[in-house]
Amino acid sequence: MLRTITIALTLAVTAPAYALVPINEDPVVHDKLLQGFIADAIDDNCDTMEARKLRALGELNSLRDYALKQGYEASVVRAFVTSKDEKAKFKVEAAAWLKAKGAEPGNSAAHCKIGEEEIAEVVDPGLHAGSDQVFFGATVTYGDDTGAERTITIMGIDEADSSQSEVSWVSPVARALLKARVGDEVQLPTPGGLRH
Repeated sequence: MLRTITIALTLAVTAPAYALVPINEDPVVHDKLLQGFIADAIDDNCDTMEARKLRALGELNSLRDYALKQGYEASVVRAFVTSKDEKAKFKVEAAAWLKAKGAEPGNSAAHCKIGEEEIAEVVDPGLHAGSDQVFFGATVTYGDDTGAERTITIMGIDEADSSQSEVSWVSPVARALLKARVGDEVQLPTPGGLRH
């Protein structure tokens, strides 16, 4: 059974709650689209990873729903996801992410390995029993200085479903929390600056 860990996360909010950041700076939108471009690059370079791409494409519907719920207009969402400039930026970021993992275009084996690792990532809760440290697969409750709390589960890129409070391990919030311990204060990079 996964253990819930509470970590205090002090958030310094610099903008009013009603102010929307530009859609290309929203961390959830960014992470979901990046996941899709990573999946696309893996699929383009590995014949066995088509299911990974299909799932990522399916996530675009949940991303659209998320963006609309945040207050972005449908035309803004559509313009963003169809923008050639934004697509080019995401392709470069996905390629850099894959390269850092050892996969370059034309290296089918490396792309397949990364894709398979993402899909096959299995968490053995017994390995973490009694641990107070955040790990892949952990369900984490973190709070800010207002007392507001949020519970998330850290998942693989293809597994994370934001509607179920699941985040990809490559998302900013997961990267900030991974390896933290109960009681730690972490820094969360956001478009508006670092939050603690």
